[in-house]
Amino acid sequence: MVQIEGKAYSIAYDGTVQEAEPRATLPYAMVTVFQPTQRVELHSSFTLADLRKVAWPNSPMPFRITGAFRSVHTKQGLYEEVEGTIFGFMIPKWQAAVSGDEYSQMRFIDDDRRQGGGSVLGFEAGEGVLLESGGCGRFHLGFPQNELFNQLKF
Repeated sequence: MVQIEGKAYSIAYDGTVQEAEPRATLPYAMVTVFQPTQRVELHSSFTLADLRKVAWPNSPMPFRITGAFRSVHTKQGLYEEVEGTIFGFMIPKWQAAVSGDEYSQMRFIDDDRRQGGGSVLGFEAGEGVLLESGGCGRFHLGFPQNELFNQLKF
């Protein structure tokens, strides 16, 4: 699921996108009020491997990459010559056991809000792609308080 400008979108397994139902639930969500404090225009052909070289702080860091991509590879498929947005959180190593590895929390949605994908596996930027990031000074973890959850064996 991705939220853009106050609207939540659900990304189906096949990559199709639709506006999320108001009462939809998720087993896990990372949420923040995104207020970018840094903006950098990326060079054409910037990739996920290049993103992994960026120095990040020791707290979760939300980021957004917007513009024209040569390609975006997600679990749902490969999108080529597409304009859209990648949302994500850089996860510090100390938090990986709870939230996934460094870049496991990235999602893609195209500008038409018709196709996208969860778990971005790779991408290559085109011309004029913008990387924005902002701080995240708080991490709150909640658990269901019901018998079903208490009976699960992890």
